[in-house]
Amino acid sequence: MIESAELSVLPLPSQDPIKSGLRRLQNSSDFETILISLSQFSSLLKILRNEDYSQLDLAGNLSGIGSHIRHCLDHFRALQLGLQTGTVDYEARERNNPIERNKKLALLAIDQLTSFFDSVLNSPGGLQPELLTTRTLQVIVAIEMQEGKVQNTTTLSSLGREIAFVASHAVHHLAIIRHLGAARGICFEEDFGLAPGTRSWKKEQALCAR
Repeated sequence: MIESAELSVLPLPSQDPIKSGLRRLQNSSDFETILISLSQFSSLLKILRNEDYSQLDLAGNLSGIGSHIRHCLDHFRALQLGLQTGTVDYEARERNNPIERNKKLALLAIDQLTSFFDSVLNSPGGLQPELLTTRTLQVIVAIEMQEGKVQNTTTLSSLGREIAFVASHAVHHLAIIRHLGAARGICFEEDFGLAPGTRSWKKEQALCAR
């Protein structure tokens, strides 16, 4: 696990003296969503029994809570490496990773990823806002051309688009985890697995009701 937020591979485009004073990314809702999602994963694992974490869905589906969390951590890691190397490989993930069966390993990975993304967002000289649209990334994805025949393909994307995708992807799986946990009698905080827009809407409705 790479713990440093070194972004030397993401050089700033040529700037005049005025543009060079642009503030770094402080209020990225997508980055905040990533950090909130990691925090919700961590809070859940701290109260969850390991057997509930590792068991499959009671309805008979293949994926349990641990599998969904491992899947999201794979995407977070892919984005982390993309920030550092310029290539995001969503297919470079380990099947049957022990993280999906051992919540202590998952918590360790979550802490490391939280430290990395927090430093990217908040450290001096961190991610600059113009890079969201000007920084091009190579993205490796799997495409099923025919049934049973999957091949990896490389496409180009922007840094901002991939940050948004990983943030949205995490919220989607948090909502599934909430459903799986409820079937096991687990109680969740009200905003667990809610999209940012839904959280904002609920707050607005609560203010209007006063």
